[in-house]
Formats: sequence, structure tokens, C-alpha cells
Amino acid sequence: YYNNKSGEPDLRRVRQPRPAEVKADPLWDELIGEQFDLIHSSIYDTDPAAAVMPGAAFGACTADDAAMLSFLGTMRSFLEAQRHVMGSGLVVPGEPDPSVAPRIGTDIRHAPACEDDLAPRAVTDRKLRSTTRLSDPPGPWAGEVRSMIEGREVVAILTLDAAGDPVAEYHTFGGRRISVVDPALKGLPVLPFTVMAEMLAEVAARLVPGAALVGLRDVRARRWVRYEEGPIALEVRAEADPERPGFVRARLFNRGPLDAPGPVEDRPDVEGVAVFAAARSEPPEAAPFDLEAPEPSRFTAEALYGEQWLFHGPALRAVAGIEAVSPIGIEGTLRVLPRRALLRDPSGPRPLTDPIVLDAFTHLLGCWGLHQLAEGEVIFPLRLGTLEIFGDDPPEGTDLACRIAIRSVDRYRVRADAEIVRPDGRVWMRLGGWEDWRFYWPPRYRDVFRQPDRVLLGEPLPLPGAEEAVAIWLQPPADMGRPIWRDVLEQVQLSPDERAGCLRPTGPEDRRTLRLWGRIAAKEAARRLWLASSGPPVYPADLTIAPDPHGRPVLRSRLEPMRADLPAVSIAHVEGVAVALAARDPSAKVGIDVERIHPRGDSFEALAFSPGERSQLDRLDPADRPAWCARLWCAKEAAAKATGLGLVAGPASVEVVNLDPPTGTMAVALGPDLAAACPDLAGEPLRVSTALRGEYAWAWTLKGASDR
Repeated sequence: YYNNKSGEPDLRRVRQPRPAEVKADPLWDELIGEQFDLIHSSIYDTDPAAAVMPGAAFGACTADDAAMLSFLGTMRSFLEAQRHVMGSGLVVPGEPDPSVAPRIGTDIRHAPACEDDLAPRAVTDRKLRSTTRLSDPPGPWAGEVRSMIEGREVVAILTLDAAGDPVAEYHTFGGRRISVVDPALKGLPVLPFTVMAEMLAEVAARLVPGAALVGLRDVRARRWVRYEEGPIALEVRAEADPERPGFVRARLFNRGPLDAPGPVEDRPDVEGVAVFAAARSEPPEAAPFDLEAPEPSRFTAEALYGEQWLFHGPALRAVAGIEAVSPIGIEGTLRVLPRRALLRDPSGPRPLTDPIVLDAFTHLLGCWGLHQLAEGEVIFPLRLGTLEIFGDDPPEGTDLACRIAIRSVDRYRVRADAEIVRPDGRVWMRLGGWEDWRFYWPPRYRDVFRQPDRVLLGEPLPLPGAEEAVAIWLQPPADMGRPIWRDVLEQVQLSPDERAGCLRPTGPEDRRTLRLWGRIAAKEAARRLWLASSGPPVYPADLTIAPDPHGRPVLRSRLEPMRADLPAVSIAHVEGVAVALAARDPSAKVGIDVERIHPRGDSFEALAFSPGERSQLDRLDPADRPAWCARLWCAKEAAAKATGLGLVAGPASVEVVNLDPPTGTMAVALGPDLAAACPDLAGEPLRVSTALRGEYAWAWTLKGASDR
């Protein structure tokens, strides 16, 4: 690793060895959220076999080619030295070589190690001589060139805009059926890993016009790139490797909205190496493939997409069949679909790779995970070690065998190799060192993206004596509180107006997450009431929760906007959890609150509680004081919320006048301000129930029209 300014080795960036269980991978920053050093190398894998990434050389190197490579290397070094001396351009320090990948041998699952340098066949000066104008892009995602030193480096800008983009239409995290009111609504549009890799390759191709893309190396995604409400700018920087002709390192940076670009960061969102040669190698024979104990798949290709086990639209549904599966791999059929279906301009240049077929390989791998992994079965792409492309591309409609060998499975990753084989038994594409990240979610968090109208995320809370009410406890996995899964939940669970509202408030990201969770819980409480009375399933995105003039949450139906008989709801949240209460009676006075239990100082008690409330706490076991403090405060908050106004006069707005330790029930009287504003609740104290759940305390109250 090298310092970007001095070009000297930068040991600060070298990640120290850590146990296999430590979570340190590029997508961790985006999907898991811990701030580990994301630069990692296979030399730190604890499993020696894990350092070997199967894959074969990008073509044989003849004696003439070797001589040309040597000559070009010498000339490149000379030119680089001259450029440095003359100060004619920016010196780009060398990058570390990616891991050496051995060749797949007689068994795709047991590839012998070798020391092949994966050098492509030499691209001579004659082959590299440009016959293409700068304005002729090598592919549909090559972007607009902002700066370029021919043959050495290029910077291009791509505009990513969901409006009219087929990729945004067909690649939507969270499913494709989320609303009855607006069937066009879908999950969150996100760039596929294979399209991001294609973008790197196309910009890299500007430095080697006329050459053929023969492979990719060490493609890593640190963050998913999602489509935003408006256009965003993606910057791709590509630099030719002066030591290895035909090798071009490319890096993609998400620069944010076009009208409000974000800060310039040095760390790319996606990076990799594109490998070019004069021509692709002839397709080799496919390696023998044995699943050892294969079983028929419990999925069909139709069910995989139709039942929304996968979220891809028609243009990306390239799995045509699933033949067999076993603990060590899976075999299926992929169909070559029209690449132009992903392009804004179908008549424009073709992609250099086939991002549809490559993406479909991940569908088949995901199917293996659903079959074989009892937990952590939700897997998403993290890294591509090597991709090799052989011969001409098969025509559209061709069915190809896809054979995936599982190389290793650990706590957080699945590693695999694959061959995509032509009908004649020869290889079209070979993938080595593929890595997927495993997500450990309760099954309902997987299935809610398949059937958001039927799958419920929360857990009902006990409400003794309140048959016409439902309370929900929602404590999602940590993944669901951080981008990108938080954003996916927003897309699937919130109405368009709610999504816009969640984006407006400024402040910490966790506040946005808690606002989301609270709305999910409140909608679910209402939906459970309807289901209990044999009502039809309702998509959460077809409901809206908006504040009334006093800030009280009010439930509305997008399907029936004029309905005034929807349940009354109350919402509360604290770090890690959200709760909600819904009463069938729309005029009911409802309130709920939740707090984490931890020791409170005397200053907090003096501010939060009246002398009478502190006196009641003093009569309890001192060891239980933190829990009772939390319960007391929850009771005050729940009672204040039931008025629809909240703590308008601070903690003195309400007072706990009686506390029953055996049941946790409290009597809460309104203070003068709330009593004057809510005379129908001022006659007698509100009955508030409190309870403990793990490290939390919660409280609820409900007063219907018949009780007032």
C-alpha cells in the first residue's frame, strides 16, 4: 500500500491480522456500520486455502508476446521517468498487485495452486493506436470525459438518474410489489454489482481503444450505489498500470447530487482492475463438475422470481432452470437476454461484459444459500476475485450451463467459483474468488420484502383488558438501522409522502431510523387489528402516518383517503427499539412510551419527578430504583401522549399519584395546563400500566369514549 502523495509505502493502511470472526470487509461500512479498516488482503485469511482464488490465466503468452511485453514495460518505465522529470503530468503512484489466482484444474472445487501472473496476450502499439474519437464511448456507461492523458489516465463523470433508467426499474432492493394504490411503486433502485463492474471496465477501455476486454480482477464494493430522488454524479478514475500493459485500475466515487455535490473522498465506493488484450483467448473445455450428492432444487426459476425470493425485474431474470443442488455447489441454466433492455438508448454501444448473465450467476448462488444455510442465508455480493471471458459472446436466447462450486463458508462470507458454459461444453466466462456477505436476520425480515402486505415484523405486547387494541414491540436487527437496509425498509414500508418527510429533518441518522421504526410499528398495530377481524392484508406503503396540528400521529389510508374511522395510534422509540399502540376506536385516547433502564442521577430525578413521585420511589428496593425510575417516566410520557398534547409544561404536566409495585400499575393525574386543555380527561387520574422487557421499561394507557 502506498501513500497517494509521496508514493512511499504507507504501513498505516496495512490491516493487521485479526481473528476470522472479526467483521472487516468492504461492505461492512455500508451494510453493517462498524468503522473497521476496509482495506484487506487475502494474506490475512486464517484459512490457508482461503488465500488461493481459483481462476485461469487470461490467455497464453507466446515468445513474441513476451518480448513485446518486455519492450513495452521498458518503454513505459522510460516514459514515466521522463514525465516525472519534465513535470508534464500528475505522477500516479503504483498500486499493489491483486492476489495471484491459480488455474482451475481437473476439478473446479479443488484447484491446484500455481504462480501464473495472469498476464494477457501483449497489446502492441499497433493494436493500441487509437482509431476512435474521444466522443465515441466504448460502452453505454463510459460517461463524459473530464480529463485524460491518452493511454495513461482518464477521469469520467456518469450521471445516475432513476427517471427513465431501465436499471432503476428492474433492480429494486425490497421487491416489486409494495402498493395497491400505486402498482408502479417498487423497492429501492440500486446499481447491481455487475453494472458497477461494467462501469469500471468501460471507463478503463478509454485508455486502450481497439483492445478487447478479457477479464476483471479484484473488484470490490465498499458501498452500494443507490438511485436518489434526483440525479447524482458518479466519478470514475482509471489509470493504466505502467508495469503491465493491458491492465487498468479503475475506481468509482459517488459524488452525490448534481446540484449539491458532496465532499470529495479519497476512498472509492467501488474499485477493480480491467484487463485488456488484442483478442480474447479461445474458449477452453469446461472443467469436470461433480456435486457428489445432488438433490433436486425445491425452487423453480419461475418461483424464484414470481414468489419474490429475488427482487429482479423481467430484463434481469436470466435464470432459466435450476437443475441440482448440494452442500458443495449448485448447477442451473442461464439464458442470454438482450443487454439493450438495460440501456436508455437500445441502439447505442453494447456493454463490454454481460452484466445480466453475470448478475444471474448471483441469483443461482443466492438460491444455493436459501437451500443450504440454516441461518445467514441472505447473501449479497462483496467481491469478485477474477473474471475471465473467452471467445465471442453467445447470441441472445442461448441457454448456458452455470456451475457453481462453493469454496468455503464462514460466519460472514460465502466464497465460490463458477464456470458459465456454452452449449458445446466450452467456457464462456469463468469466475474465481467470488465472495458474498451473509446477513443474519430473523426469517420475517427476509420475507417482509417478498410479501410486505402479509408479513409482520413486530411482536405483540400484552394488553390486559384491552381486547380492541394492539401494542407492538419492534426491535430490528442492527442491519436494519443502517444504510442501505434502512433505506430499503423506508421504500417498502412508508408512503411517498412519509419518505419525503423522513428525509427532511436534519440531525443524526439514528433519529431517521427511529422515525421509520415507529411508523412501521404503528401501521403494524393497526394492520393486526384489521386481520383479527378478518380484514384483507394491507400494504404498509398504502398507509400514511402524519402529525396533527399538535404533533399527535394520525393514521390515514391512501386507498380510502376520506375514511375517518381508522385506529387511533401512539408511537414511542428509544435507541434500539420502537413501540406502538393502536385502538380500534378512532376517538380513543392512547399513549405508549419506552425507555432503556440505566442508573439515573439525583439531578435527573430532581428535574423529572415531583417530591411526591420521589417519595414513592424511596419506598421501593434501592436495587430496583433504576427500573422504577424508567417505569415512572414512561408512565408520565404515556399519559401526556394520551392527551394529544404531550408534556406541554415539562415534567410537571402530569404527576404519578399512586404506584402499585406488584402490578406495575400507576395512577397519573393531569397538571393544571393539561387539565384545562383536556377537561374530558381531568376528572380522575389515568390508569397507566407499566412493565419490563429485557433492558427496557414500557408503559401504556388507553381511554375509550365509553370510559370518559
